[in-house]
Amino acid sequence: MSKLEKLARNTPPTFGDAAAIAFCSCLGPFAISAYMPGFPSMAEEFGTSVVMVQQSLSFYLIPFACGSLIVGALSDVFGRRPVFALGMLLFILASIGAGLSNSLEMLYFWRVMQGLGASVGPVITQAVVRDCWDGTNATKMTGLISIFFAIAPAISPVVGGRIFLWGGWRAVFVFLVVFAAGIVLTLFFKIGETLPKSKRQVLDFRSMGEAYGIGLRHKAFMAGVLAHGACFMGGIIYSAGGSDIVMNILQYGAGDFAWLTFPLVASGMVGAYLATGAYTKYGQKIVSVMLLVMIAMSFVCTVLNAVFPIQYLLLIVGPIVFQFGMGLTRPIMMVMNLDYFPTRRGMAASVQQFLHTAFFAVCTVFWLPIVYGVVWKYAAVMTVSALLTFFLWRISMKSRSQSVGA
Repeated sequence: MSKLEKLARNTPPTFGDAAAIAFCSCLGPFAISAYMPGFPSMAEEFGTSVVMVQQSLSFYLIPFACGSLIVGALSDVFGRRPVFALGMLLFILASIGAGLSNSLEMLYFWRVMQGLGASVGPVITQAVVRDCWDGTNATKMTGLISIFFAIAPAISPVVGGRIFLWGGWRAVFVFLVVFAAGIVLTLFFKIGETLPKSKRQVLDFRSMGEAYGIGLRHKAFMAGVLAHGACFMGGIIYSAGGSDIVMNILQYGAGDFAWLTFPLVASGMVGAYLATGAYTKYGQKIVSVMLLVMIAMSFVCTVLNAVFPIQYLLLIVGPIVFQFGMGLTRPIMMVMNLDYFPTRRGMAASVQQFLHTAFFAVCTVFWLPIVYGVVWKYAAVMTVSALLTFFLWRISMKSRSQSVGA
């Protein structure tokens, strides 16, 4: 039994526990955006356009999503730590390869490998939390992790930019190697193995396939994970369109992104911090209540932004409320969604993470071209996302009593 598991069974989770698990799960945002400041330099070196270099993001995200579907089930069979460690080893090798790339095609290949390796982080850490904590403690841990995790997207381009100015774009991949190595050390010396051999599944591909089939046909579970993904879609639209909002709509400078990112990150962190107390006092009903608030605020902001001239405060208040609500509700959703399959938490976490990434893709590929340059359309996407989340969550809760006896 691991040190973390023993601690979790005796005491509520601490910030130290959450920091260790969050550190192991937040490699993804750094791998996505830390090397962005080097795009022009990379394009010049490879003799191509910045647009073609940007495509390396897709070569990372697609295998990341696909890998998320299988790594959780593999961790149910082989244990959390071995699968996580192998994923980090693949990521380290791929980061070295990316840093040594002398052509765009080579960079694409190694980004695919990075995506596959990084996919273990958010999936297995979800399973680790549910291995060690139940009920309120699990919600508290997920909320604490969300606080730490919210910081990563805000600081990753800043860190990457500093590293690029110091040592060039290849140095960013060296940083990612060190980051992944630190995760391996944390995994072995702080977290350990949280799934005892007695609770592991037998390696049976037919059984694994049947388990996925059961999960995909499980009404409460699928409605819950779709609600979780839809909520994230509404929250990420402003971050995904950050350059459009800051530099095009608000006409701010390239150094003024903090006006957008800092309020959103701060409000999300506050919501995540309050999630445990809200769940303890009000139960899962707080999710529906908060979603109704998010729907109302998003709709009001859609109308006001369509009627009145562009103003910073009018633009930012809607996403601040949405981020707060997302920070409060998603930790509760994540924990409750993994309750349905206590012996297949890795599989359940895989499906949840896959849909989380899929909704992110829908946001960037489908919604961004539609909303580009128009403030009220960004708010409209929030409204649609909040409505979709509310109705999906209602479906999940109506089916839940027959599924887990809640």
